[in-house]
Amino acid sequence: MSYDRSVPWRGLTNRKAPDQLVTSDFIKVAQLNASNTLPPIDFTSQDYEGIKKSLTDYLKAFYPLDYNNFVESDLGMMLVNTMAYMGTTLSLKADMLANENFLETARVPANVRKLLQLIGVDMRGPLAAKANAKLTLDSSPQGDFKITKEERNVTVISDRDGQPVSWVLYYYDHSTGEILLDGKSDLIIPHGDFDNGTSISNLILLEGFLKEEEGSFVDIDAVKYIYLKEAPVVEGSIQVSSSEGMWEEIDSLYLASGSDHKVFEKVYDDNYGVKLIFGDGIRGKPPISGDSYTVLYRTGGGFRGNIKNNFLNKNVKGIDLVTGSPLIKGNYVNTTISTGGQNAESVDHAKKYAPYLFRSQYRAVTGDDYTAISNAFQSSVGYGKCIAVNRQSGASSNIIDIYCIAVANEIHLERASLQYKQELIEYMNEFKMIAVEIVAIDALIRTLDLVITIMLKREDKPNEERIKVGVASKIKRLFHADNVDFGETLFLGDIVVKAMEEEGVTYTTVDNIKEDIFLMYNEIIQLNNIEINVEYV
Repeated sequence: MSYDRSVPWRGLTNRKAPDQLVTSDFIKVAQLNASNTLPPIDFTSQDYEGIKKSLTDYLKAFYPLDYNNFVESDLGMMLVNTMAYMGTTLSLKADMLANENFLETARVPANVRKLLQLIGVDMRGPLAAKANAKLTLDSSPQGDFKITKEERNVTVISDRDGQPVSWVLYYYDHSTGEILLDGKSDLIIPHGDFDNGTSISNLILLEGFLKEEEGSFVDIDAVKYIYLKEAPVVEGSIQVSSSEGMWEEIDSLYLASGSDHKVFEKVYDDNYGVKLIFGDGIRGKPPISGDSYTVLYRTGGGFRGNIKNNFLNKNVKGIDLVTGSPLIKGNYVNTTISTGGQNAESVDHAKKYAPYLFRSQYRAVTGDDYTAISNAFQSSVGYGKCIAVNRQSGASSNIIDIYCIAVANEIHLERASLQYKQELIEYMNEFKMIAVEIVAIDALIRTLDLVITIMLKREDKPNEERIKVGVASKIKRLFHADNVDFGETLFLGDIVVKAMEEEGVTYTTVDNIKEDIFLMYNEIIQLNNIEINVEYV
């Protein structure tokens, strides 16, 4: 046994332990007075400096004679620094893994998707922009007019990012607004729909590139699958046909109406590639083994498809189905701006609505149920934001008003189209209570012009433009379509806080608004213009 009075000990230890194990360092044979002991070592440190200090305290306490050179250039301290770094890295990794295991704290989209799939909720994929189109032919066809798949596709360079972006031409019934999705790669335009024999306006362009895949259902699979080869697949674009006819896409096979319901479920992977799952004979009809199938779908989607009117102008030729002439030429243009393109569902949006959707169990009973299910809906012409309200007026108390607005792009909202509202009502009718009537109503958009002044230090004057761009970006994020909701109060303090998050901003004032903005339950706010003034202090 040994005891060096020049070094504070925790106790008298056995220095001649025969086993030479680390545990022998902790064999205490005597107890010192508390005033002569070192403070306890904190073994719960997780940061680099904390772990390094704990390791250094350990060396000082238990190896005072063997190691006492604590300068940074020493080999021993290099090992201490290395272990502190490794400990910090492992601690950070453990925290991240723990956070990503819970929906409330998860941040990685792939992990949020997997957590939601455990409860039968899938994150929405990219949505396609849409625009009305007009086709004008050089001569009048004698019968129905056919445009091939290749001619339906048009690809141009996007003015947003300079990359190629594609659209596909579709026909829709102008009386109902229903887009023709018949599972055929060629587009057939009825002869009677041409104005003056040469032009037709009831056409629509949907963003994405039209893909076609063929195959046959494998005999050995009890549950039939199809893996689509291209990605990202646009929401609502998948059409599956076989010898049995068209198959319908539903959110979950558990929603199939019986063993004869020809349905399939779509499951996204992390890159928005798609796996199609068909029924098993209990939940949905199983395809015939060995039967051939054709799948049409579009790849693309996102904000980059939102373009100005008359941006697309493609020469086209088609076939007169009466004469068989392939020489009829013309061109089509987008007569309206292209709107409704949305990137894949954000983590924040999924975490906000998925718990309500799961809680509803795909049955609309409470107001939250109607709101959650309607916000999970994606139409063939885009996606929107909705809020459900029970009409409180005597005999109309069984009517649910769903106030809806279409999302045009990241921060711009627009009036929902007739087709969107029709598809929304049809979708909600599958989940509502039997005596309830659904009415889709246009919500109100309150636009906001914002004028703010930011205070900068004089030495930041060379960075003025960069700071203004950063402030504008952060404030626009506050008004992102996923971050605004119906009836939410706009607090001026939130704008000030967002502006001051930009490095260099010392103070911020809102100049054109003097008090918080309160909204009605069916109103939603949209940022129109933002003007940023600069003062120096």
